Amino acid sequence: MISKSDVVVLTVRDEWVDAGVNYALRSWAVTFNRLGKKNIYSRLGKIIVGVVAEQATRAALKKYRISFDSEGSTDWYAVDRYDMGVNGKSIDIKAIFLDRDNRAQVTKLTRAGVIADIPANVNKFTALVPADQFNSVAAKKRAGRDKVYVFPVVDANSVVSESNGRLSHLMWDYRWLKKGDAKDSPTLGKLSVRSSLSGKIRLVGTDAKNSLAVEEVTAGASDRQTKSDFWQLFSIELLSGRPIDLVVKSQNGRTVERIGAKVGFSIDSGSDEPEQNDWMPVGIANGTVYICGYGTDQLLRLKGRNYPRFSKDVLQYSDTLINNWGVAVQHLKPFQDLGSI
Repeated sequence: MISKSDVVVLTVRDEWVDAGVNYALRSWAVTFNRLGKKNIYSRLGKIIVGVVAEQATRAALKKYRISFDSEGSTDWYAVDRYDMGVNGKSIDIKAIFLDRDNRAQVTKLTRAGVIADIPANVNKFTALVPADQFNSVAAKKRAGRDKVYVFPVVDANSVVSESNGRLSHLMWDYRWLKKGDAKDSPTLGKLSVRSSLSGKIRLVGTDAKNSLAVEEVTAGASDRQTKSDFWQLFSIELLSGRPIDLVVKSQNGRTVERIGAKVGFSIDSGSDEPEQNDWMPVGIANGTVYICGYGTDQLLRLKGRNYPRFSKDVLQYSDTLINNWGVAVQHLKPFQDLGSI
């Protein structure tokens, strides 16, 4: 049983969110879309939550003077072997996201008495690991170590505004991303940018496969050309505040992105194209992390069970959207004991 005093409580720091946004803007297009989400900004948000959970876990390890290594970390385009290592074990962090802007989730947890005192009620949660990861022989070989899972609750607002989020635009057209039928299309080359309003932007992509390219350009009324030859373009971040209209073209002029001077993204569930894809503020706000505890692979197998897709007996979610292996948080070990594994 995890007691209230076992739960590690950390206020989310701005630098954790910034690290999450920076990583998400470069990796979202190459990250496995396990939930099959069409809302690309929602996918971006999941990546940010994961990075914040990892940053919080690192801070907690330092707080309790538990030595760890980062040998399992890989480049932004590759799957991590593991998040970090402790005493020769690989640590895999699986966040539970309590989204304060998800009315149904907050209502359910309020009725269950969780919201009033989260640390005192974490035992009501279920710690989940995607089944394809938990049972993956390839993942275990990739880690090369015995696995230990850490389960933080990230409690935050997913909806951010222009004042507390970073205005960004994600590319939808596969010709920018080099995916699908466009995976073998020619390099984009030097990009030209133009806006009727002056504004500084940051372009995030690659100049060759898996070779990150990031360049800042000030857009204005006349075409400005990048110094880099881009192979892919994933994201554009607006660095100068208010939304601006923006036209981005590949060097041959055949691939064009037009962004309005407004905020918004929308896509119909039955559509393959967004109705609107302009600027969106990205990040999370007002965050607190509650690290519930940890469980070894063996503990999860002994105490856990399968939670098939659409399971409704997981308190923290209305249902599960994928197949998971789960264990009640009450069976976990206190995080402070992680150094003794």
